[in-house]
Amino acid sequence: MENYTIVVKNTGKHYDTNEESFLGDKWEKTKDTKEYLEQLIKNNPNKFEGCEIQNELCDRLEFADPGDGWSYEVWVDTITNKNYKVPIEIVRDWSNIELS
Repeated sequence: MENYTIVVKNTGKHYDTNEESFLGDKWEKTKDTKEYLEQLIKNNPNKFEGCEIQNELCDRLEFADPGDGWSYEVWVDTITNKNYKVPIEIVRDWSNIELS
C-alpha cells in the first residue's frame, strides 16, 4: 500500500518524492510504498540522516470491531471511513500462569 512517507524526526518536514525535496506541513504529503522509500534512504543515507519512514494510515486508524477475536480485528480509517481487517497474534505468557 502507498501510505508511507519520509519525515524528519526533529522538524516534522516530509520528503516529497515528486519534488525531491523536504517540504513543510502546508504541502500535501506524497505517499509511496515502504519498499520504495527504504531504497531511497539506502541509496542516499546522508540526505535522509535523522529521518524515519511513517505509515500515515496507521496514525488515522481507530478500533472498530473485535473481528473473530483470535485471528483479526477491524479498524476504521477516520478520514475515509474505510474498514481494514488487521491480523492479530495472541501470545500466551506461561511464565505468569496462575490458578483461577
